[in-house]
Amino acid sequence: MSKETVLAVRSSSKSSVRKVRTFRKDLKMSRLITCAFIGGTGMGTLFGDLGFKTGGHRSIKTPYGDEVMYTIVRRGDLAFVAIDRHYSTGNFRQADQLDHRAYMYALWKVNQFFPSVFNIQYIFSTSAVGGLHNTRHVQDGLELGDIVVPHDVKDFTRGVWSYSVKDRYVHPTAFHRSANGLFCRHLQQLLQENEQVKFGGVLACAITGPLYETPVEIVEFTRHGIFNLLGMQTVTPEAYYARQNSMHLAVACVVTDTPDVEHDVDGEEVARIMNLRKPLLADLFVTAMLDVQDMAGFKCSCTKKLPVFHEDLAGDPADVMGMPVD
Repeated sequence: MSKETVLAVRSSSKSSVRKVRTFRKDLKMSRLITCAFIGGTGMGTLFGDLGFKTGGHRSIKTPYGDEVMYTIVRRGDLAFVAIDRHYSTGNFRQADQLDHRAYMYALWKVNQFFPSVFNIQYIFSTSAVGGLHNTRHVQDGLELGDIVVPHDVKDFTRGVWSYSVKDRYVHPTAFHRSANGLFCRHLQQLLQENEQVKFGGVLACAITGPLYETPVEIVEFTRHGIFNLLGMQTVTPEAYYARQNSMHLAVACVVTDTPDVEHDVDGEEVARIMNLRKPLLADLFVTAMLDVQDMAGFKCSCTKKLPVFHEDLAGDPADVMGMPVD
């Protein structure tokens, strides 16, 4: 290696270290950031609207053609990453237009380039869903505004949720991951400790969106007898990508319509109900995140295998991080 190359490498390394130190100083915290929040309809400003301190947007380059936007939310000793899935790559995207790979990959990537700041292991997310009046799995049935932590999920969109092994950044020996316990049972338990949250039921990712189920489809799901919640193509890919990232994930669903009782629903009503539940959702997730900070290092099936990615990705952290966006 030439003298010029050595000097260039040292200069780049020092620049990256300075940026990391400045980044940590801006956060005014000593703990690693271990949690992330992914919000859906109406949740992009969940914490900012409720008085939490939110830093400016930052961007991360990904190999999927899109930069991912995220913010850092702080309150006291707690700091976590927040991503608005519909605006995660800039302009608004409907549920069927989302590239879940980009923002799920980004959560892994920040850990690699900024290990002194990030060690994201735990992901909490929301999803607006329809609730069927089937009491088989959810006590007392489901009503508008209920927050439910489902115990399992079924994908009817026939998506293939896997990072492509054809890409150079995915390890060629990465094999399929088990979907048993796709929602982390440890995180689920933390969420269900809130008395206002209902636990159980199966979420059916029934349609790609942004459409709703037809009346005959609703009758069909009701006859199955095992589905309680109906959602769009959102939760399933995030859950599978979290598993491939070797991360823990739990979702809290908000019942924004009851399709087996009333079929007339629109986006405005969904947004209205989600907005009403903001205070409870914020308290729910913040409480769980504070608890999970004391569980650092615990193991479960979510982390049974290493992430599917190479750890020697090319790139300079100083370039990857991007500049804050107004």
